[in-house]
Amino acid sequence: MKVGVIGAGAMGSGIAQTCALAGHEVVLVDVSDAALERGLTNVRTSLERMARKETISAADAAACLDLLHATTEMTGLADVGVVIEAVYESIDVKRDTWHKISAATSEGALLATNTSSLSVTEIASFSGRPER
Repeated sequence: MKVGVIGAGAMGSGIAQTCALAGHEVVLVDVSDAALERGLTNVRTSLERMARKETISAADAAACLDLLHATTEMTGLADVGVVIEAVYESIDVKRDTWHKISAATSEGALLATNTSSLSVTEIASFSGRPER
């Protein structure tokens, strides 16, 4: 299943890495190329550490990176089956992000948030599809 991860910070890049290591193609979305590069650098560093410790093979690390596609455009989410939002913990940022996610994803996509302190019910209402 193709997965969309919104936010390339520490949490988002870690989620993207985990999904890719599980064999899923991942579209990693953030607002700037610089943010995406920082997130991808975090993933590369983590994979290199895992390969050095022989937790994964070098081939698995390379395969993981091949499954990660970074973009600043939400249009890359059109065919994802799951979206995991991991943006800054601000209700205004999440509201704006969820409006964009809703416009870019299919009606059947499963929607998830990685909030740590905000109401999931309130965030779900921003999607226009709280049941998803």
